[in-house]
Amino acid sequence: MILDYVSDCKHDTEPGCAVKAALESGELSLERYNLYKSLSNENTKNYARKKYQNGQRLQRR
Repeated sequence: MILDYVSDCKHDTEPGCAVKAALESGELSLERYNLYKSLSNENTKNYARKKYQNGQRLQRR
């Protein structure tokens, strides 16, 4: 089981990241890590788009 106690860890370049350690040890596959990164990026874009759309609605009132 992978436990990462740093709440704002992006699992990219942070020192002591358990996810990166699991990648290096083979406990976590590169395919699964890449899927996580892809989903994370998609979520960030969707959040930004939704925030922008909500801001546009507020300005129209």
